[in-house]
Amino acid sequence: NSPLYATYKRCFGPRLRSGVLCFLSTLTWACAPEASTPPRGDTTLVVGFAEGTTQGTDLGIGQFVNLLNFESLTNNDTSNGRPSPRLAERWAWENNDRTLRVFLRSGVLLHDGTPFEGARAAEIVRRAATDPGNLARYPALSDISSIRAEKELELIIELTRPSAMLPEDLTVPLDKGRDPVGTGPYQVIERGDDLILQRFDRYYLGTPSIDRVVVRSFKQLRTTWASLLRGEVDMVYDVPGEAVEFISNDDIQVVRAARWYQYAIAFN
Repeated sequence: NSPLYATYKRCFGPRLRSGVLCFLSTLTWACAPEASTPPRGDTTLVVGFAEGTTQGTDLGIGQFVNLLNFESLTNNDTSNGRPSPRLAERWAWENNDRTLRVFLRSGVLLHDGTPFEGARAAEIVRRAATDPGNLARYPALSDISSIRAEKELELIIELTRPSAMLPEDLTVPLDKGRDPVGTGPYQVIERGDDLILQRFDRYYLGTPSIDRVVVRSFKQLRTTWASLLRGEVDMVYDVPGEAVEFISNDDIQVVRAARWYQYAIAFN
């Protein structure tokens, strides 16, 4: 594991933990001085993101936005690396480990208001499982021969052979198709100089406490940090570990958490 640093104003602390941090549990935060609490009902968190020119939807700002916008069937448990439930409530192997029956969590809605269940859920999972980019990053998806909905809250995943990496590889994000619709706590409502995400009031884990998240890109960490000190942003995301000693001062408290990785060794 390795540390991932971010900074944010202390006034957002309680709301950030309930509205954002619970969905980005691998982040780390540092705090600026106390400030007056913004009025409830119109809370905006402005996130400064250094090196915002990073290209690709799975890197940099794109990765950060996807964490708020999209979810997956499973997560990796940070205590033991094993799969844990997310949109899938549980799962069971059948047919000599060549069929995986996935039981979906009830009450999950897509951002367009439709339930994540039945044929729609099967279509979304199928699209993610057949995406060429996902196949490269999640190799066990290539063992899947078909995905169908047997009941509204049950998916049947048929495999060509037993797969040792499922359901770990079901951490693939859903949905990033041509017209992406996610299930996460926030959804993108504007793409411009700033990326603006609005909270999803019908999120199945509860309505986020922060109304909007504005993601602002900077080319350098130095300018990002200066914007925080000037009060132009409320939080700086992804501060390199080697920079922590240079940004630490009496007004900044640095807090860190582990960011986990998994490595696979395959024989024959």
